[in-house]
Order: sequence, then C-alpha cells, then structure tokens
Amino acid sequence: LLPALHAAAIETGEMSRVINLSSGVHWLATYKINELDSTVWRKTDRELDGGEYKRSKLFMHILSRSLNKRLEALDVSDKIISHSVNPGAVASDIWRYSPEKNKWQAREIYPRIFKTCEQGALSILSACGNEEAPPGSLFVDEKPQRFSRLADDPAVSKWLWKTAINATNVDVRIL
Repeated sequence: LLPALHAAAIETGEMSRVINLSSGVHWLATYKINELDSTVWRKTDRELDGGEYKRSKLFMHILSRSLNKRLEALDVSDKIISHSVNPGAVASDIWRYSPEKNKWQAREIYPRIFKTCEQGALSILSACGNEEAPPGSLFVDEKPQRFSRLADDPAVSKWLWKTAINATNVDVRIL
C-alpha cells in the first residue's frame, strides 16, 4: 500500500494519506511493556474489561504517529501523511456480534444515541482533507484533538513496528 500511495502522490502532486481507526477508549488503555507480547496477555472478559480492544485502538494511533516519523526519516513526508480517527460510537452493523441478551440495545437504543454511519464517516473525511493538522493527529468530531500521552511511548512504538514487520514481512523502508 505505501509504495502505491507514494507513486500516486508523485503522479498527482497531491499528498497521500493513511488513516487508521482509533477510538476514545484509547485513553483507557494500559499495558506493561514487558507483557506486550500477545502470547502473555491475560485473558479478559470483553464485557467487563475490553483490554485488548483498548490497546488495539491506542496501537492504531501509535502506528499513525510513528509512521510519520519513519516517513520523515525517509524524506517522503511531503508525499504521505498518517492520521488516526475516532469516529465515535456509531450505530453500525458491528453490533450484530453482540451477545444475544444485548441485541435489543443495538436495535432499539443505539440508533437513538449513537452516530449514523454517515456521521461517523465525517471525521475520516476531515482527516483526509485537512491540510493544516500536524502529522499523526487524532481526529474527533472532524477536528484534531488531544490524545493519550502513551501514543508517543518510544518503547511501545519500537515493539509495535517490530511486531508488524514480523507479521507482514514488510517494512516502511520499501519506499
């Protein structure tokens, strides 16, 4: 994907963007640096804790921020930029996987209090079109917002990149 985005930016003269979906729950994420290997993560009850989900949303923001640093080091940050987006609670069909006892909430309550899919997409579109936001911004309600200080933890960034490279056999240096 990155080589294609780089080529498109060169061809069109327009900045390419990588948008990662985060969440407001990234603020609630915790971790111990020596327990980041997923083989030692404790089992969690998703209904009570959701720890893996919280960490995954923090990790998406860390990837956005650290990707920009890597792109800058490769001298291509004028061609590709990365942001993360918290679209908010959206009444999408993802709730179809809720436990049966909770599905009534997805049908009856969520459409009344959550954003529509179209409303949730507005922050994504805003991140794609914003020319002033600094690299690695977190967009919420169509504007760059504050994010957890954990998103700039260099040890987690290093672990996350190593894990991603090992899982995919692809490094950003392919540009």
